[in-house]
Amino acid sequence: MKTYVRLLFLVGSLFALATASSASTIKFAFAGYITDVSALDPNSPFPLPVEFGTPFSGTYTFDSNSPDLIPGDPQTGTYSSSGGVFGMTLSLAGLDLSYGGVFISVGNDYPGPQDQYFASYFENPTSDKPTGVELSLRLLDFTGLALSNDGLPLDAPNLAAFQSSTIFFTDSFFEADGVTIDQVELAGQITSIAVVPEPNSALLLITGLAVVGLILLHRP
Repeated sequence: MKTYVRLLFLVGSLFALATASSASTIKFAFAGYITDVSALDPNSPFPLPVEFGTPFSGTYTFDSNSPDLIPGDPQTGTYSSSGGVFGMTLSLAGLDLSYGGVFISVGNDYPGPQDQYFASYFENPTSDKPTGVELSLRLLDFTGLALSNDGLPLDAPNLAAFQSSTIFFTDSFFEADGVTIDQVELAGQITSIAVVPEPNSALLLITGLAVVGLILLHRP
């Protein structure tokens, strides 16, 4: 009897874990092409040329349960996700980059009438850590109709609702005299943002039940 209770507990735990993971973790994939190369060091880290039209792609993964860091302002919301699976990636010119965090900022009629949706990672260069980076997606709607509030959007942004959809990427270093120099400064046009489906909780549950079934079949 105790064995069956343990198996039921195992199945329930699997279902709870699958449901929680599916509910809290959301991943969006984006793609587009480079439109501006403002700075590109001769010792560029990219193995392939970066120029107008060079395609890029990436993802950002965030926590749907992230709280608003500025709850007292009904027009702006900032949501931070870090640790574990949360972060941003960028694939460009033969180089795959990954960063361990993401901020999503939402502005509803701020500054009005204008809606803003930013997803970004920023690391400021300092004398202790001389290299820094910024990767940000910036969507702007100048009519103020794209967003209805400052809550964290759980659906992929509809690019058709925004008049400007750009990506910015900078890689910089901090010199001894206190000056920050951009080794890489790029901008691009975002052409798509879509949700990346997470493993279905029902599928995970079925897998768990199959494992339990195999255990029962092989019991003496």
